[in-house]
Amino acid sequence: MNIYLIPGEFAWSDLGNWKSLYNLLTESGKDVIKGNIVSIDSSNNLIISPNRLTAVIGIDDLSIINLEDATLIVPHDDAESVKDIVEMLKSLNKNKYL
Repeated sequence: MNIYLIPGEFAWSDLGNWKSLYNLLTESGKDVIKGNIVSIDSSNNLIISPNRLTAVIGIDDLSIINLEDATLIVPHDDAESVKDIVEMLKSLNKNKYL
């Protein structure tokens, strides 16, 4: 087996959770919004809602992912806990959400 290596210099971020995505896309203090969203007096949020209107008022430091069949709301500091929800959904036989 031959292995080839090409050296490169570029930024890298392991997008392992929603907070990582927020950090990649934002300037500090700004909301990152993708989709149909209305935001008042809110900051440092990642809000993704491509198909439905999502309105937020006075919230900070959250990831809100609002898709057709499920909505996730998690504080940025608890972003790693999403794996606990995945395990719970598996144990409840809610595999259609995974």
